[in-house]
This record gives sequence, C-alpha cells and structure tokens, in this order.
Amino acid sequence: MTNFIEFNTYEDYLTQNTERAQAVDKFRQRERDALQAHAELKAEYEKVIADSVASGKDATKQLDALDAKIAEAERVYIRRQQELAVAHAAKPTGLKTTDVIEAQREWAGKVDAEHVAPFLEKMQKARELIAEAVGEFNDAEREYGGYIEEIKHVYKTARANGDTRSLMYPVNPFNRTSVQQQADKIEDTLNGKGAN
Repeated sequence: MTNFIEFNTYEDYLTQNTERAQAVDKFRQRERDALQAHAELKAEYEKVIADSVASGKDATKQLDALDAKIAEAERVYIRRQQELAVAHAAKPTGLKTTDVIEAQREWAGKVDAEHVAPFLEKMQKARELIAEAVGEFNDAEREYGGYIEEIKHVYKTARANGDTRSLMYPVNPFNRTSVQQQADKIEDTLNGKGAN
C-alpha cells in the first residue's frame, strides 16, 4: 500500500468552515430564542386581555408591564436578526478558497510524483513485457505450426493403415483454449481493439 499524502490545507479549510457554521448557528439560535420569547409574551398579553374580559377585572397594570416586556423582546429580536445577518456576511479570516486552490496544485504535484508517475512507469513496463511475451508466443506458434500441420498427415496415415481405431489429432500446445484466448485478448488490448 502506498503512503497516503494528506491534503492538510483542505482539511484545515473544512475545519474552519465547520467552526464558522457552528458560530453562525449560535447566532441563529439566539435569533430563534428571541423570536420565541417575543411570541410567548404576546400570547400571554392576549391571554390577560381575554381573562380580563371574561372576569370583568381590570388588568391595566399587568398589560402595561407586559407591553414593556413585549417592546423589549421585540427590540432584542430585531437586534438578534441584525446580528445573524452580520454573522452570515462575515468572511472567514483564515484560509480562503484561493489558498485551497493553490495548495491543491502543489498537493496534486506530490501525488503525481509519488504515486501516479511510478504507476504509469510500471504500466508501461508491464505493457512492454506483455507485448514481448505475446510476440514470443506468436513466433513460437509460427515456428512450430508447420510441424503440427505435417504431423496431422501422420495421424491420418496411421488411421488409414489401421494403426489406430479412430481419427486422432496431434496435440497443439498453442491451441490450448486458455492460452490462446489470453494471448488474443492481450494482443487485442495492445492493439486498441479490446473493450476491456
């Protein structure tokens, strides 16, 4: 297994963005909390009015106190909305996208030098070795092929003379299905004919 080359700048960028998102989420939660507090006070205000009407009791002091709380809650909610908008718009002070892009180019060069280039070199050597093996196989097949054709006549003569009971064929080591098929596939691949 090869040594994995860390892309630390990108990992740092992701961490920075996660931390930024968490910070923005805190402002978002503060805005939600302020909205909820405001809504609860308004609901309490409306309930006091409804209870006052139902009971006939004067609730002016309670309503005035709630009105002040509602005004303060609305002011806090508006401020929280503004804080969230500023938090969203704030640019990170650390790594920028351009820093990641520049670092990626350097990182890609290291990956290429340490992993891709040696792999391609090995692939080229393997291709040359396979091409050499296929060539040697084909040369041997051509060299011995004439003997096999000639020996076919010996087999036919043996059958015709009654030396054998059935028609037999000479063993052709080059027609072994697996060897021939592999050689053909490799040759097709080297010649760009093979799909795989």
